[in-house]
Amino acid sequence: MRYICQRHGMYPDNPMDKYKAERIVEIVTTDCAFYKAPSGFWAAEDKDAWCIERNEEVLPVALNMLEKNCSENIKKSGFAATGSMSIADVALLTYIHTIVLNPFR
Repeated sequence: MRYICQRHGMYPDNPMDKYKAERIVEIVTTDCAFYKAPSGFWAAEDKDAWCIERNEEVLPVALNMLEKNCSENIKKSGFAATGSMSIADVALLTYIHTIVLNPFR
């Protein structure tokens, strides 16, 4: 993802913007790590209980961290981390689409 974003001008050059974007990518990828085999969902015996627990305990923490890191910039520019489309927006959109809106349905 970093390579593609860098090739298409969506990876910030400014060190502070790069930090902000990478912080959002880190939050997203850390939460997605719960889904990787052989742990998380794939290792759970009761997958429904795992999803319920995750949605009640883990997801709110991740969403609060994303809100804390994105809300001010989204109000200013409409983008997650910088003044234009960046790797943070790609990661956030992917996260919202696959994890929040459609968790194993």
